Amino acid sequence: MKSTLPIIILLSFGLFASGQSPEATKYFEWFKKNYIIQNPLFAHSDSEILFVRQFNIPDGHDAEGREQYVESLLSKADKEKRFADPVVSILNVKTKKLIEVDYGWAPSFSADDKRLVYSYQTFPISGKRVLAETLNGNKIKIYNRLTNQYETIASPDKTFLFDPIFLDSSNVVYKIGEAVNGAYGGGIAFNKINLATKKIEHLYPIRKNHGHFNLVGDIYRNDIDIYYTIYIPQDSATWMANKYSHLLLSPSGIVHDFGKGAFRNLEGKLSVDKEGDLIFLDDDHELIADKNLLIKYKDNKIIYKKELKFKYSKAWLSPHGKYLLYYDNDIFLMNIDSFKKVKLKLPQTEVYSIAWSEDEGRLAIVQGHQTLEDTDLISFFNLQ
Repeated sequence: MKSTLPIIILLSFGLFASGQSPEATKYFEWFKKNYIIQNPLFAHSDSEILFVRQFNIPDGHDAEGREQYVESLLSKADKEKRFADPVVSILNVKTKKLIEVDYGWAPSFSADDKRLVYSYQTFPISGKRVLAETLNGNKIKIYNRLTNQYETIASPDKTFLFDPIFLDSSNVVYKIGEAVNGAYGGGIAFNKINLATKKIEHLYPIRKNHGHFNLVGDIYRNDIDIYYTIYIPQDSATWMANKYSHLLLSPSGIVHDFGKGAFRNLEGKLSVDKEGDLIFLDDDHELIADKNLLIKYKDNKIIYKKELKFKYSKAWLSPHGKYLLYYDNDIFLMNIDSFKKVKLKLPQTEVYSIAWSEDEGRLAIVQGHQTLEDTDLISFFNLQ
């Protein structure tokens, strides 16, 4: 971990007396037998959520001992080409109505929720693994909910486009994809397109170091600026590099350097608060003896470190650093100022993905259904 300040304040778990315990009230849950749920994202209103719904054809370890069942599904997928393709869906949690929009991935709402943008799955992939090859040809589309019209706004030259978001009412940012780890795909550049002029700008262009692509992560936003993570190879290896430089950038340059080392996925580990200060969950270590820490930076200087002395399997920060969600067997929501926490009433099954509302007042958690095989459950909470 690269430090920019020689003297810091180290705070340990249990020293916080101020602050309230978080409150989390579950208000809805949804599942459909044999379907998995991916890319959940809240609307700006309090009634809708976007996600990708896909029929689950077991693969690998999950398919062991079930060969006849899997073969029947693959046979069906061969006849019905879109049988197990990803479907962009809008769920109204008040009316319980599910709207199917199109085949695709990673949908995102506009600020007024009247449009959504997504990566369209151009070719059927039912029964196939999601690799770079099966994503090739994927383009960026917008669906206008008021007019019920679809528009393709960007198409790939060779590979695929994915993970689009609205920057504002006039601009969309998306990633250019490529095979980056053997057959597996990843992001290698950010483009921005103006929806009125159709002009495309390279927010972060395609670059290579030591024969490997620079990798792009997620976009982070607050009222001040936009930020994005970049991973730059530091050596050459068979698939990915052995070491990467881990950076947080803005359009004006480097915001923070997280140091060089084995690739660490920073997504879900970073938050940018309203003032532009950075909160970082440092818990991906090469050495078992290294401590898990919450670190806050201001102007690239360390303000504090808080040690996490409890054990967990996975953890995520909320968008502006108010909460930490973590789980081992049980799932907990913790206020990072007070370190007070609440256990969420959920099954003791693996958490696959989560979504926070922009104001951090709502939370959605996707995990394996407790009793239904090959099925995901998404649960919704109001937070206070």
